[in-house]
Amino acid sequence: MLSVSAYLHPCPERGTLLTGQPLELIGAGYQKFSHPMPAPMVNLREFGRLDYQMICILKGKGEFFINGVPQTYGPGTLLFYRPDVPQHYRYSPEDNTETYWVHFSGSSPEAVLTLLGLTLPQNQGFCPIPEGFQEAHISLLERMIREIQLGRPGNGCLAALYFQEFIAHCARFLEEKKHPSPLGREEIRQMITMIHRDYQQNRTVEEYAKLCNMSTGWLITCFKKATGMTPQQYILFTRVQRARELLSQTGLTIGEISRQVGFENPFYFSRVFKKFTGVSPSRYGKEGQAAPFSL
Repeated sequence: MLSVSAYLHPCPERGTLLTGQPLELIGAGYQKFSHPMPAPMVNLREFGRLDYQMICILKGKGEFFINGVPQTYGPGTLLFYRPDVPQHYRYSPEDNTETYWVHFSGSSPEAVLTLLGLTLPQNQGFCPIPEGFQEAHISLLERMIREIQLGRPGNGCLAALYFQEFIAHCARFLEEKKHPSPLGREEIRQMITMIHRDYQQNRTVEEYAKLCNMSTGWLITCFKKATGMTPQQYILFTRVQRARELLSQTGLTIGEISRQVGFENPFYFSRVFKKFTGVSPSRYGKEGQAAPFSL
């Protein structure tokens, strides 16, 4: 068995009750259960804890007893115990289970969770959420634990922020499972991020397709279905959007702005700008018109 833990506050077996902030971390850790453990690890808290406990099953599985009845939960399960709720669960070495856990408290921790998008079911002391997180989210818990361990100034605040970011990502993941993102495929979201980062560069659609591991034709089809624009139109849209900001907020010339947003030819820039906004850059700069975008 491998166990790593870190604490911001004393944490007796009965837990710790904090009320200074809406949500405060008490401690967190990682556990791996495998041979040569002589027997399953059993956790039995007849009266529960004073604080909240969150468990993330990364690999393997765990057996959780509800009113004496065992229920098995596997990888990706997010589990919450509310305060004063009996806890009884076990992990067997043959399952090679890996888990992360967090103890937290506060004056209104559930209000913070709800604000972040994760509302626990009412009237349930034990709240399992199958497929509640993705392995990519775990890095936030690792950073949280490391922040607590280092003990640097402000570590409690930063650790709490990592925890809240983890909860927000889980909430987004759960929401997008119920209501898929209009942007569809992850590759399309990745490409949109790259366009907003690299819009000044003259990167071709073929290059984006290669970066997204998609054929050019399929990328164009998926991208237009998700955004209503072809990739090239979206690149121009992003450049014009940035140009509008520069025209409104700076005293740069049309030529300077065209170069900053990725156009080598200011006359071509002016034509594209007018196509999207309905007015020329010079008129927009003088009058500050916020004409709607159009294709």
